[in-house]
Amino acid sequence: MLWFRRILVQDLAVIFTQTPHALIFKYTPFNSPSFRDFAASSTAAIDAAEETARLAFQNLPQHLVASLQGALATKNLAFERERQNYHNEMASMRNELGQMKTLLELVAGTKRVKRAHGNLTEGLSDGVSELAVTTSNSAPKHSTPPPFDTSDLPFDMFPPDPVLDAFIAASFTHPNVPMPATLPPTSTQLAVLHTPVFPLPSSTPQPSTYTPGSPEERQQFYFQRYGADRFRKHSPEWVDGNWLPRYKYSFADGIWDYWVEWKEGVDGFISVEELTTTWGAKWRRNIPAPKNENTRRMHVVNLILELCRKPRWNVSLVQRFITDKYARQFRARAFSDYLKNNRDAVITAAANYP
Repeated sequence: MLWFRRILVQDLAVIFTQTPHALIFKYTPFNSPSFRDFAASSTAAIDAAEETARLAFQNLPQHLVASLQGALATKNLAFERERQNYHNEMASMRNELGQMKTLLELVAGTKRVKRAHGNLTEGLSDGVSELAVTTSNSAPKHSTPPPFDTSDLPFDMFPPDPVLDAFIAASFTHPNVPMPATLPPTSTQLAVLHTPVFPLPSSTPQPSTYTPGSPEERQQFYFQRYGADRFRKHSPEWVDGNWLPRYKYSFADGIWDYWVEWKEGVDGFISVEELTTTWGAKWRRNIPAPKNENTRRMHVVNLILELCRKPRWNVSLVQRFITDKYARQFRARAFSDYLKNNRDAVITAAANYP
């Protein structure tokens, strides 16, 4: 029971610094000076530990972390481009090999040409098999296809055809598929077409959907930077080539709530500081209500930033100063209005604190 009471007192001491106006603190023993002194000292110790950890984290070379993330993202995008281009190039090569086989079947006339054509298509099958193309079970199988002599083939039976010649010249222009000047290539010549095995694509290569700067690419960038769930929580929309988040300021009762929403974010949203750093004022979309609310809150945020720049001051000390001097007198909005005409008075009070 004693342990439970100790935990209860410690928790209420922390709660007292955040909501000192709660009704429970009007009753014994929570309205005693000793409890309030204990709350102030315990909160200072907790804040000091948290601030030490936060400053240690802030002292990390953030630019180095950002540079590494950018380098990894750039490398991944470049690899994806190369993979897609190579995939399309292999598909184009398979398509041209199919066209070559079809044309050879068209120009094969006599039995001797057909016999030569059989040797040639077998060589094609050997080369295409390296590209994961399965040949027909009825195709002739020869371990070493014999070369054939083309000196006495009756190619004079086929008169010159300018249209066909132009079509053949225009069809086979791939750098990896050499085209001889007069005779078709032999099976031994086609053996140089050995390539790594890839899944067989469709007969017509599909255009790449990869587009640098596309909405998907930008979305992945923000997912990596802020987390997918956290970024989706802002219901972003695609505006002028970028994802623009939505955000509505949360209700703030205490003065320090302005700083928490600015620096850390609330309810799982990106902090206002990060929104402003990444998107400037665009995320407010020139709407009067968030513009006015931002102006009001920045009175408090800028005051805290200025006090933190004082020698030997930090966020924990600024929080204690505002809590001791103004939290009982002002709520968040009233304190912001007070700063419009009394900022210098607050700075002077800080000079004499603690």
